[in-house]
Amino acid sequence: YVMSLENSQSLSRRQRKDLCDHVLLEHDLLFQAAEQSDFAKGYRKAVSYSFYRSAYTVMMEQYKFDRTTTERRRELRETCCRYARKKVRFFSGFYHWLISLPVRWRLAWVIDRSLRAKRCL
Repeated sequence: YVMSLENSQSLSRRQRKDLCDHVLLEHDLLFQAAEQSDFAKGYRKAVSYSFYRSAYTVMMEQYKFDRTTTERRRELRETCCRYARKKVRFFSGFYHWLISLPVRWRLAWVIDRSLRAKRCL
């Protein structure tokens, strides 16, 4: 008897279609808390950075499954659109600008190439 360590129902293998919804809701709550904070400016900056980083986390889900490049890029673009609708102000700083720009401009092909390159490392 050989036991398989692959569990297709584990969170790391299972497709989480509602992940984007949950992450966007989480950031809505974080932005609300930032508005009420005495440290609002610094907190908003951190939450804004986290917001755009989470977009890439959500998009990495597409690489768990066998999809064509066209299908994957369509899903990446839809995620970008959902994030771009939030109209989150990005703050100064080159790295922050660098990660927010492809999401805000819905550049799914740029994101796809960079995430695929990252996965190959």
